[in-house]
Amino acid sequence: MNSTEERCLWKRTMSPETLRRNDSAETLASMQARFASTPPKLSFWQLCSRSHVVVQEISITAYLLTRHRLLIEMKERQFTIDSRRNSASSCFIVVALLVVLFFGSRGESAQDRRAKVTQRATDGLLSATLLRLMASFLQSLTASYASDTLYTLAVAGLALHILACDYSYANGRNHNSSKKNHVMNALGRPLFHGGTVSLNSALFSTMLLVSRLDTSEAYFFIYFAIVLFAFYPVSRNSITASFPAHDNVALWLVTLLVCLATGVLLKSWHECVLFVIGAMLFGLFMPLWRFVAQKNKVFLLGPWDIPTKIV
Repeated sequence: MNSTEERCLWKRTMSPETLRRNDSAETLASMQARFASTPPKLSFWQLCSRSHVVVQEISITAYLLTRHRLLIEMKERQFTIDSRRNSASSCFIVVALLVVLFFGSRGESAQDRRAKVTQRATDGLLSATLLRLMASFLQSLTASYASDTLYTLAVAGLALHILACDYSYANGRNHNSSKKNHVMNALGRPLFHGGTVSLNSALFSTMLLVSRLDTSEAYFFIYFAIVLFAFYPVSRNSITASFPAHDNVALWLVTLLVCLATGVLLKSWHECVLFVIGAMLFGLFMPLWRFVAQKNKVFLLGPWDIPTKIV
């Protein structure tokens, strides 16, 4: 094999006569001219619609932490949030859940609705019971831990949840609406596609936080965490696939309501500023950067790539 073949893998399929006529090494410009393709440009609104799920995950995580802090203050009788703000936050979350239920019932589903409700109720009950038992076990194990250490571990787990979340699935991609393509396990239950590491990290942090709560508060907190981290990603995928965020305001409304529910529970202006900066960074500035940088995005696809089957 000559040096020209070694430099260009795609030339190995050429005939020897072609290789002798074109014995000079390919330049980057010539390869781009032959194999480069420019992806379709997305509008700024479309990029914002794809990035708002990151803001939604950050808001959900922040709401879980602020709600846990409020439950601890209620337990210790040290109230820093008045009842009106607490009631307003609860109302925002209830309205957000109603919006999800309304649009989720109208979206596409690969599973029978009755079987879906039955399986989710069973899974939620079993998961909540198991997590509560493990939290009681952790309560004795973490009794010697300082609260700051436990909260640091919980925050680290929730940060890993945000980083490991499958945002392509959250944006409605990889959505199989047909029962033939819907992946089931051996028991006939649909598999979780929202990110296994993300889900495990969120539930681990939930157990750590629950170990500092009383029994009645712990059950409420666990059920709420299961709804947020286990059930809502599936509903969000179905809603986004049926009602894309750039064409429908459903998920934008959910994001706004969760942000408002979190904002009214923040105690200091430092927390408010940090929360607003995080939301603006991922919801506005990152889409703006992608909108400006997409003009330089080029795909190089040639015979050297592994062929993929697109169904």
